[in-house]
Amino acid sequence: KKIKNKNKKSTVFIDQELENPFDQRLNYGNAGTIYKKEHYWSKLDILFDKISKNPNNFKVNIAAHPRREKKNLPSKRIFIFNKTLQLISESKLILGHHSLALHYAILLRKPILFIYSSKQIRIGDIIAIKGLAKETGSMTLDFENIDKKKIKLNLKKILKINIRKYKNYEKNYICFQNQTSYGRWKTILKNLIAVQ
Repeated sequence: KKIKNKNKKSTVFIDQELENPFDQRLNYGNAGTIYKKEHYWSKLDILFDKISKNPNNFKVNIAAHPRREKKNLPSKRIFIFNKTLQLISESKLILGHHSLALHYAILLRKPILFIYSSKQIRIGDIIAIKGLAKETGSMTLDFENIDKKKIKLNLKKILKINIRKYKNYEKNYICFQNQTSYGRWKTILKNLIAVQ
């Protein structure tokens, strides 16, 4: 509630470092790398350019993944570290895959464009992304359809949000049921103490 919900002419991409994900490599070994670095970021740069050059001139920032090394910045765009919530609150549009940071966008009622790849190795990721989009009434974009000559974005449609679905998502997946006014963390603490 304390975060100021601004709507600047900017877009933020929630970086998950999918071209070199440390946690995914730990869990899945060689199959952890979903995208080839050059292919992944060249496609994203095409998308970012398209959004930047639309009539609204949306500036595109990248909310850097916390584990990304500062010398590993694979795009010409600006990577901003440790300000994800602020970037989301100050943006008109949020781009992402299936990061938990997208919950901020839902709580702040920001439109989300979910990006996925039909050529991903792990089909579960596609199901998760499409499921999030369906639950929030948001648009999706197949990463493999991003091409300099062909990419078409209906920003008017993308920027429209379904308030009812956002509220339902918040209630069902982000907030605790029957939450009291003094906050969910005090509720958790109270129940943990009661268990002892």
